[in-house]
Amino acid sequence: MKRGDNVYVRRPQRFVVDCTSITGDVIATHKHGRYCTIDAYIAKMGGGYPVPVTMLTEDLGIRNGTPISQISIQPGVPEYSEWLRISRSCGHP
Repeated sequence: MKRGDNVYVRRPQRFVVDCTSITGDVIATHKHGRYCTIDAYIAKMGGGYPVPVTMLTEDLGIRNGTPISQISIQPGVPEYSEWLRISRSCGHP
């Protein structure tokens, strides 16, 4: 992991009992990369909150791809261009 990586916490309920996800960007690494501090968003049913947290690197995974909320198959909306980009990268016209 390095500074700037967009990450998620594996099994976040081990750290915050009623959360659905913990995601964020790495803002610092410690102890030769064994720990990372992330600018996290802790999501819960009905809301969530931002907070910096320090975790073992082994508890984190790097987020890949485009979130589904940033894609649309409806022409004329801004997210449609991302749909076209992904579609074309898979060989579709």
